[in-house]
Amino acid sequence: MGTLIIAEKTNEDFEKLLSALRARGLEASFLEISQAGLFIENNLAGAIKGEGLFDGHDSVFLSVPPKFTMFAEPFLHSLADLGVYCQLKPSSFYIISSKPFLCHALNSKGVPVPRSDILGERETIDSSAKEIGYPMMLRTFSGLAKTSSVFIESERSLVSFVKSIPRETDAITLHEYLAGDVDQSLVAGDEVLTVKRNWVEKELSHSRKGVYTNLSEQDRETAIRAARVCGADICMVKMVVGKVIGIKTEIDFGVFSSALGQDVHGRIADHYREKVR
Repeated sequence: MGTLIIAEKTNEDFEKLLSALRARGLEASFLEISQAGLFIENNLAGAIKGEGLFDGHDSVFLSVPPKFTMFAEPFLHSLADLGVYCQLKPSSFYIISSKPFLCHALNSKGVPVPRSDILGERETIDSSAKEIGYPMMLRTFSGLAKTSSVFIESERSLVSFVKSIPRETDAITLHEYLAGDVDQSLVAGDEVLTVKRNWVEKELSHSRKGVYTNLSEQDRETAIRAARVCGADICMVKMVVGKVIGIKTEIDFGVFSSALGQDVHGRIADHYREKVR
């Protein structure tokens, strides 16, 4: 049994994760995603590593940014077909890489999110803004990429910004503005580790340094449900006042290790040992 870590480039955190996996009796190695690929033959797709399948590995830890979505999705489907465990399930990248889709998916499953509207054109912003109320956050998107994120304080500032939105914008989202501490949680199965970043009113932003905190049972369940809706066994979930404002598949090991004073790499390795034993 073994785990293959796939990412853009190796770094200190991946080396620590490799060591943690090996310390738990698992074979572990690293592969740059540029070396991974798919072949399609006789209507079947298979994941390949170099010249063969995942020889000696029955699990994958995939850690790549949303820009790899178009490759990651068929890759994840192929892993599932091969019976290779991955912390991310098919469709997880499609959901998480698109903020409008993520908001819709979470809300449709009853996961608390900020009051929001998703629009296809700027002509309908005025009526939506009246429903959301001020202040609010307005974001624009081109494809999967967020092209702007603006704090809208009043109708006057909305009118001013709307004029600058390009006609070719693919999506516009309006969200209620949530001022409060942000809880950033690492979800690994049913385990939730959380770092709180305090809201600094005079700077209208959150502190860079996080501190360890325990979520309420309700917020803990919200974080786990959000991860499951997205098809992620392991991910980071961000919440403000109990509402999910973001999910990331790439784990910021440094933030959690320094704030929690715990072996976060070991926690991830424990999860894999349980899954593949």
